[in-house]
Amino acid sequence: MIGLTILAILVFYILFVGKLTRSIARLVGIDKSPVKVAVLLVVLLLLPFVDEIVGRVQFERECKKVQGYHVYDAIDNTTLAKYGDARLDEHLTTFIPIKKATGQVVNAIDGTVLLSYETLSTPGGWVMRMGLNLGNSSYCNTVNSPKIMALHGFRLVNGEYFEKISGKQLK
Repeated sequence: MIGLTILAILVFYILFVGKLTRSIARLVGIDKSPVKVAVLLVVLLLLPFVDEIVGRVQFERECKKVQGYHVYDAIDNTTLAKYGDARLDEHLTTFIPIKKATGQVVNAIDGTVLLSYETLSTPGGWVMRMGLNLGNSSYCNTVNSPKIMALHGFRLVNGEYFEKISGKQLK
């Protein structure tokens, strides 16, 4: 049912932009040139998505900046770890809202940070936020915490805790 609603809105939008294009072309005096009218039509069709197009390019550029992670020395003396609360660091100023957060794996006993990494997320441009994307956000995070923890002798238990395997490290 949502698909039919979106299809109806899309058809209405295309028809509306077509009518608007003809009106603007007549007003400006370019209605005799099909090429100019076609260019105007494309510009008007894409106009609501400019923030999405430019913002996604900015999002991909920012994602390349946050690749990587940091493992702290405290990991050597830890036997049980868990995911820590992600900390919202900042909102980046771009065409679309981008949130930058720091994810962590911490010692389950005393909360000492063992692994930290940055993650970016965005709900998209204004059209996406208004419902076209249906609540989905995009994330970028190149860190695979279970794999990194496995390199330090841990295994993931119940999807929540990391348990040291026999004290041996696999570095």
